[in-house]
Amino acid sequence: MRMLAVATEKRLPQFPDVPTFKELGGNWVDGAYRGVAVPEVHARERAEAGVRHDGHAEQGSGLRKKMVDGGFEVIDVTYEKMPAFMKERTQDYMGTAKLMAW
Repeated sequence: MRMLAVATEKRLPQFPDVPTFKELGGNWVDGAYRGVAVPEVHARERAEAGVRHDGHAEQGSGLRKKMVDGGFEVIDVTYEKMPAFMKERTQDYMGTAKLMAW
């Protein structure tokens, strides 16, 4: 298998010879996002506890390093910034979906 491009702003250090989609003329920057959902009544306290837990788990297991070594660009979105992040992602995906609808 050969990587043709990565959907990041800049080339990944792990794959320096693989261009970005932008370099190839496409306007695509995206990711594989993961998160945890909890009921609204407990959202803030559980989300913050989860972030603390995941941070400790990542450090102990080396998960973050494994992800980076595998070509993931790891980002952290705080509880406060999540609504804006989700709104932006939704707008981007809906724009793409409208372009793709025939």
